[in-house]
Amino acid sequence: MSVATSTKEVYIGIQASIHRGEHKTAMAWIAKLPTDQREELWRFLRELATTEVSYHDRQTAVLVKTLHDNSKLDPDREQAFLSHAVVAISLAPKGTAGY
Repeated sequence: MSVATSTKEVYIGIQASIHRGEHKTAMAWIAKLPTDQREELWRFLRELATTEVSYHDRQTAVLVKTLHDNSKLDPDREQAFLSHAVVAISLAPKGTAGY
């Protein structure tokens, strides 16, 4: 991570990219995080799966949790699990409107 990019800026970039449905940009932001912050990143993604996604979507939060669990079982494939989680949240319907 460059000196000019703080961890807070990275998380803001991830959230904004996911909100816009730009999963490739979100993954570029994630690449700026040190690997020792992966648990915090997973916590952040689980939070986004419940706060950014419409309450009508009942699957995204469960999928992200399952991908996180799988990443613990198979750490060598964590990047793939992260990518799937970001794509799932990015493509899920956003908002909290009840219509």
